[in-house]
Amino acid sequence: MKSLSSRVWIGAVFVTGLLTAVSAAAQESGDLAAARDLYASAAYDDALAVLNKLRATDHPAGQSRAIEQYRAFCLLALGRATDAEQAIE
Repeated sequence: MKSLSSRVWIGAVFVTGLLTAVSAAAQESGDLAAARDLYASAAYDDALAVLNKLRATDHPAGQSRAIEQYRAFCLLALGRATDAEQAIE
């Protein structure tokens, strides 16, 4: 019986870890979507704040390009061409 309860406990820990990872990925994806929505509504400062926060977190590698692109778009819209060039690089 001890073996069965150990397996259940390990399974519970695994499921908890998996749910935490999925939740974090969904949150990051949601943050990127929120930044896109803010950009689309011309709230460039707000979108840039979300993107900078997202940039500073651990996010999927595939999101890095989108984050930097939207940062560049926001910076250009705000007239910050030099900063936008750095984001593009």
